Amino acid sequence: MDMKLRAKFNLAIFAAFIIGFVGAGFFLHDLFVEDARSQVLQNARIMMSAANAIRDYTTHEIEPVLGSEVNGRFLAISVPSFAAQPISSRSRPASRISSTRKRR
Repeated sequence: MDMKLRAKFNLAIFAAFIIGFVGAGFFLHDLFVEDARSQVLQNARIMMSAANAIRDYTTHEIEPVLGSEVNGRFLAISVPSFAAQPISSRSRPASRISSTRKRR
């Protein structure tokens, strides 16, 4: 097993690159997972703020108008969370389509 100096040097450089690539892979994996987690949380915050805005609008604008026109009947639209639920459920399929397109 008489290896020349050039072969030993190439083997050492190759081992250093492999160790570096593996280390970079672990580091980047953690970085990408954390970035994905923060993006998901940001999207959840946006959806929750939109739902809360719709709920506040229903509470302050729709409910007073419907309260005088209902004449004793219960209308589901007068409930603040009722308006937020259809909007959020309608926005989910669009987000699923865009997320599946990004993965490909």
